[in-house]
Amino acid sequence: MKHSFSKVKTDRNYNEDFKTYITIGVLQYLPAQIFWNILRASVIDNHSLPKSSGEIEQIDFWPKWYKLQNIKVVTNKKYIEPDIFIRFEKFDCIIEVKKTDAIGQYETQWESQTQAYKNEYPEGKPLIYIALGGNPSLDALSLDKFKHVYKSTWLRLLREVDKALQERISFSFKSEETYQESRILKSTLDGFACYNEYVIEFMETMDLYKHSIKLPTKKTLTQLWKI
Repeated sequence: MKHSFSKVKTDRNYNEDFKTYITIGVLQYLPAQIFWNILRASVIDNHSLPKSSGEIEQIDFWPKWYKLQNIKVVTNKKYIEPDIFIRFEKFDCIIEVKKTDAIGQYETQWESQTQAYKNEYPEGKPLIYIALGGNPSLDALSLDKFKHVYKSTWLRLLREVDKALQERISFSFKSEETYQESRILKSTLDGFACYNEYVIEFMETMDLYKHSIKLPTKKTLTQLWKI
């Protein structure tokens, strides 16, 4: 996916659209339930999210929704454009992406995209809205109109992708499906690497019984840090 520049959205400037396409755009090729498991685990306070997704019926990147009735905040655009829209069997999911975890999400955008979705799909399927990145506060939302909105971070998504990969590497028996899933997960981590984002194991979290450090001299680790 990261080798494709066929869409205007996927340019070589490493913007948020390109980041979306080389991470989630790659993860979409996993089995639907594994894909949802990773998305769900990346969400903060995810206990109320459904555990089962069913199959993916439709996935669109940057769909254009032209029905703007009842939308309070409308810009000069003639359409509303969420970053990702996924129709699982059991629910629909909007993912609004910001390039970093610092800033960028705002409630008026959540509100306008939610209403645009209702205009496009009035049949009333349950909607889950994931705000990925750009959340200066990770506190849960209290307003009823945002009960369907869940915050996620790129760091959490990155760690869940790596966790899924490490699980498959550890399997004593690897099927053809295992190897395929591992390739998809590895490719996703390569996408994160384009943005210098990696999983780092902090030393205080390492299992001291499984990781030994051989020093060339009798210097202690504390002494080495001081050099």
